[in-house]
Amino acid sequence: MFEASCSSAKLIVNFLSCLVTSTNQADTGIKRQQIATIYVTDSNVTFRVQGLVKQSQASVVINRESFTKLKCEDLDDGLCLNLTIFLECLNVLGASNLASTRVEMSYDDAEAVFTLELEENGVQSLCAIPGSIAGDDEGNDFLVDAFNNGTVVTKAIVKSFFLRDAISELASINGATSCTIKITNDRLEISAVGSCDECIVDLPRSQEVFISLECDMSKCYTRTYSIWVFLNAMKGLEIANETCITINDGGILAIQHQCVEPGGGEPNYIDFVLASLEDAETSESENDSEDERNRSRRESEIERKRRRLSGVESYNRNTTSADRQHSSGRKSYSNQPQATFDDYSDDDTEGEEGIY
Repeated sequence: MFEASCSSAKLIVNFLSCLVTSTNQADTGIKRQQIATIYVTDSNVTFRVQGLVKQSQASVVINRESFTKLKCEDLDDGLCLNLTIFLECLNVLGASNLASTRVEMSYDDAEAVFTLELEENGVQSLCAIPGSIAGDDEGNDFLVDAFNNGTVVTKAIVKSFFLRDAISELASINGATSCTIKITNDRLEISAVGSCDECIVDLPRSQEVFISLECDMSKCYTRTYSIWVFLNAMKGLEIANETCITINDGGILAIQHQCVEPGGGEPNYIDFVLASLEDAETSESENDSEDERNRSRRESEIERKRRRLSGVESYNRNTTSADRQHSSGRKSYSNQPQATFDDYSDDDTEGEEGIY
């Protein structure tokens, strides 16, 4: 069992709302049943969810300092809870009163009931939510393990403020199903193409935007992800101070938002791990093909310019030669008797061939 108390429900709601999954623009506002697994230790409380078709995994880690009381006994396997109902219960006294709503949570595994007590300005509410001990499927961190077992190839830590407006523009692209992340040594680029328009978020490397940017000088890492999984992962930008974007050699993307309360203290974290829509070999092959196409285009352009310049020089040389022939011909005509039509025609034709 475990017990926890928090002086403000707003903090919990803000963090857990980042875990709520939406799949497309049509159903962004539709609530769906989503199960969260809760892990409690003496130092923090972790809420973990899996995305649709296991394309992503997400977690929120709330540290001990955010609670006025935190006690845990015999909950090593985790607790499963309906996240959608949990958030509805936290808002039962009104969303506008969240900051002043005190929260007490407890779980008794003997009764398998999660109890939520709320109090705001003398008004109290008691909610009971069915819970269960997590099974093997709920605790399966396959994507997290796959990311940790790979080798990190690029990593960017960005000030979250600079990503907020850019990501909102990305979300407004109608008909987009995927987005592409491109990281080089001097910039971070995120793009999406919709039915009638496209959006490219370009962040050049600068101390104002980036805290750090790690990438091989000679490499360009480009990966494609589901746009709705990516946008879900970016919900934490609204409350984050820093955002870390990391890609490993298998194309798995890890996004971590660091959130520090205005009063300071230990940061809380929102983590997302996303699977790429393409495997590593395909992406590398496409990058190589793109590089080869770029080289071919550059070589073709150089060759066209060379031929154009060569043609101008040839034209100038021929024109000069033809002018000399015409000039010589005119002098001979003036010193000779009147030429016949056939003689004049032959000389003129020879001069024309010199020009063209």
